[in-house]
Amino acid sequence: MSVLKKALSGSAIQMLALGVNVLSVFFIMPYTIMTIGQETYGLWVLIASFTGYYFVLDFGLSQTVVKYMAEAISKGKKRRQDFLLTNFIALFTLISFVGLIPVSLVVMLVYLFSPVHLAEIALILTLLAAIEFLVSFPFRAFQGTVQAHMDFHITAGMDIVKVTLRTMLLYFLLDAGKGAISLGIVSLVSSAVYFLGLVVYSIYKYNPSFRLVYISKRQFFSLFGFSKHIFLAQLADLLRFRIDYVVITMFTSLEAVALYSIASKIAEYFKLLNEKIVQVFSPYMFRVIYDDKLGDKQSLYISFFKYSMFFSFLSACSGVLLVPFFIDNWMGSEFVEASFFSSLLIVAISVAVSQLPSYIMLQSINKHKYFSYLALLEGLGNLIISLVLVKYLGVLGVVLGTFIPMVLIKITMLPWFIHKYLGVNLKSYYWLLSKNFMYSLVFFMLGESVVDYFNIVHLSYFELFISLVPFLFVYILVSLFIIFSKNERRNLINIITRK
Repeated sequence: MSVLKKALSGSAIQMLALGVNVLSVFFIMPYTIMTIGQETYGLWVLIASFTGYYFVLDFGLSQTVVKYMAEAISKGKKRRQDFLLTNFIALFTLISFVGLIPVSLVVMLVYLFSPVHLAEIALILTLLAAIEFLVSFPFRAFQGTVQAHMDFHITAGMDIVKVTLRTMLLYFLLDAGKGAISLGIVSLVSSAVYFLGLVVYSIYKYNPSFRLVYISKRQFFSLFGFSKHIFLAQLADLLRFRIDYVVITMFTSLEAVALYSIASKIAEYFKLLNEKIVQVFSPYMFRVIYDDKLGDKQSLYISFFKYSMFFSFLSACSGVLLVPFFIDNWMGSEFVEASFFSSLLIVAISVAVSQLPSYIMLQSINKHKYFSYLALLEGLGNLIISLVLVKYLGVLGVVLGTFIPMVLIKITMLPWFIHKYLGVNLKSYYWLLSKNFMYSLVFFMLGESVVDYFNIVHLSYFELFISLVPFLFVYILVSLFIIFSKNERRNLINIITRK
């Protein structure tokens, strides 16, 4: 199987795994809220947003593993792969121990600022999340190694196992009356199973050799030199997607946090879907650039950019159109208000995800620091705008705080760096972006017209599915002739049919 076809099949496998994940969450979330109550669930969401800061302590090394290992794999350097894996494991283990300090601080803060009647539950849940972090962190090196080898069927398979186990355990524990503590226990156990599976597969498949003499202080600094800019981008993601819960808690209520979590959960899975589709190509990009097999990086970028826009705008168009009906079925009519928040987040994320090729290309030529600076600026803008608008608009103000800087920076400032370092013509860039956006907007308006014409106010899950299939079929069929050129269609067919 060719490397490019392996990437395309990886996209399909990742979509399947995410589909299982989405179904499990949308099944268990309403049951969880009904069982433990909206306030307690809001507390869990708040704790999850705090403990999400733990994983930024990898300082961008999780993505660095993929790049460096992919480059070593492309050259067939087994000893180099063993050398890198040993150093990554040592680094992750070191960070895990150093992380005890900030993790302990987070545990204390959550306990001190939780409602008195929920303080004990908050403490236990935060401790369980801390244990999950400390135990699983060193094994992230194996996860990156499997991804660098483009064995996405393994990561996707283990993800399905993790999600299935998590859903079953949580249902049984909640049904047995174990309460909110079940959330922390299930998260810890399912995460341990996931990483254990990746470790076993890596040792069996790649037969790595671990030697203490491989550990190099010089290599440590080299890896951190690359990953520090990824770390800045991760900080920006935390400001965008984690701090929102804290802002809402400070200025509104835990009930509002639960409402926002419904909107953001849908947007989060929308973001994950598109990232999994696009990011499977990053090892391929690293190999191609590293081997210098393709001199024309502009053509590679444009093709990648088209692919990314196609999927992000397709999912945004269908998502915004159907999300009100989905929330009505999923959570009930009293939560339909969240659909407007979710739609705004989906539109912003679709613009951001369409720019993933820009980030991956800049990363492949070691210019990703500029993307990181923009991401940090975007995160700070998100925080400032959210703090200002939440006082007047409540949850909507926080949503706009995410929407405004995300869209503006991605379509005004980032393209300039692509023009500077890849030589991409800005006029061609904006033509492609506007053509894809207008195409998806026309399809959305046609779909909305059908909804208004037939006065559709409710669709069951089955009716949603029946409506979505022809919509996607027509969208994809027409886009093959509007978005992609004749040569691009021919190349796509060759990749799919080639063994």
